Amino acid sequence: MPNCSDTFSLQIIALDSLIYSIPNIFTPNNDGNNDFFGITVNKPTEISVVIVNRWGNELLSTKQNLVEGFSAIWGGTSPQEECIDGTYFYKIVLENENLVKQGFVELRR
Repeated sequence: MPNCSDTFSLQIIALDSLIYSIPNIFTPNNDGNNDFFGITVNKPTEISVVIVNRWGNELLSTKQNLVEGFSAIWGGTSPQEECIDGTYFYKIVLENENLVKQGFVELRR
């Protein structure tokens, strides 16, 4: 009786896609909770960030290399003073992914 044999192989390559989270409120009151506006990512990535107030005045413009986890970006200050409670607008470019995210964040002290 002849032997019947079969072989099969399948190679699966899973690419780790970027997962990120951007909050919509932060409370920079030095209590150790939510004191910074930032971004959480699941893998290292480079970002560019611009934050403006409701009149379009630029408060922050920076480039950062993020590591996995939460990275603080802004503590709620302008170059001259603490920013008041209110709505601020951001543009975040996730360089490695060619993604542009725009939105707003509430600052509450």
